[in-house]
Amino acid sequence: MKYNHSILKNGLKVISIQIPDAEIANISIWFKAGYGYESDNECGYTHLFEHLLFCGTQKRPDNYAVNIEKDEIGAYSNAFTFKDQLYFVIQTGKNYIDQMFDLLSDTILNSSLKEEAIENEKKIVMNELRKTQGNRLDSAARLELEHFFNEHPLAKNILLSAETVQRATREELKNFYKSFCIPTRAAVVVSGDLPHHAVVALCEKYFGSWDVEKALEFKTDISQPITNWKQYYFKKDPGPETILSISFYTPGVNAIKENLALRLIANYLGYGFTGLLYKELRIKRGLIYSLDSYNQLFEYIGRFNISTQTNKPQEVFNSINKIVNELPSSFDKESLDTLKRQCINSFLRKISDPSEVVKFLGRGFTINDSIQSPDEYIESIKSVTYEEVIDVIRQYLVSSNMFVFVQGPENIKLEL
Repeated sequence: MKYNHSILKNGLKVISIQIPDAEIANISIWFKAGYGYESDNECGYTHLFEHLLFCGTQKRPDNYAVNIEKDEIGAYSNAFTFKDQLYFVIQTGKNYIDQMFDLLSDTILNSSLKEEAIENEKKIVMNELRKTQGNRLDSAARLELEHFFNEHPLAKNILLSAETVQRATREELKNFYKSFCIPTRAAVVVSGDLPHHAVVALCEKYFGSWDVEKALEFKTDISQPITNWKQYYFKKDPGPETILSISFYTPGVNAIKENLALRLIANYLGYGFTGLLYKELRIKRGLIYSLDSYNQLFEYIGRFNISTQTNKPQEVFNSINKIVNELPSSFDKESLDTLKRQCINSFLRKISDPSEVVKFLGRGFTINDSIQSPDEYIESIKSVTYEEVIDVIRQYLVSSNMFVFVQGPENIKLEL
């Protein structure tokens, strides 16, 4: 599966994957934006725009006019904000691609930002924040990232944005819009039964006149290093089990080999029902119900994470710490081929969904302009050597590189 890539004269990237005979097209636009790029006085603005840009234009005067056009043809739309990305997606039947390109470009480029719409969406965002705060695992995950990144811009916690969102003025929002909604920070990513030249033609038609003259710079630089690392954070919480999360500071997206090795190690420790930690902590000792292990990438930094819930956090931590410390001697060459096969097949299973292909390419754009195709990614996994895996373990999965987050009923002091 290969993608095609072009750049329009205004700097907008166009990325497409043609899927022959596909009845559905996924049309998305991705921005290098997010709450990591926001100043303290702008916290939550990107999330607010996730809502506002579907609230009306001159051509489609309000939220209802935007949505009825999609709903009447059975299309689906959504938008997502994270620390370093903002994207909007429409899924539609192949006969309505041109119409949905028109709608997407109109909402992104011509939003009216009416005072009434702004105030209404502020209320909706407040409701969403309250709902998320009420989700123990979700709010804990956001709190953990806040303390993992500590004083870095990526530490911003969207759950703390209520005050800045509520006092945001239309003029402030218009200025913030000019800092992220520019073609040089954006990519249109499309999957469906369209040749690349047809996708480029649609982008030229609907995004080609995108104005770049009024762009403003972001006030925050996420490329700065983390200079004040933490090793431990505890939050008292009367929940039934303790949330235990162990993270390691790892390299950013450009360290391709290191991150592929970390992906393989994450699978070795926590994939499915046969990962090393799952076998030890659930099957053998009954200390946990489930466990996650993954390597999370940002442009300039990464985070290798192992997380679970338990009523025996000290015992579970000691076991995880022991297993990770023993990895240089316990990880054997015979496991590597199995892990590669596992990683490749799970990746292929995931991207069999065309919307996941769009996410793979869009995420690649937002954190790294040098995008890997699915085929290139698979070949890169195949190329990882045993020696590279061991080197990565010794360099990154060490106690001096560790951050432990604990949220539970008792103040547990974990010995690092």
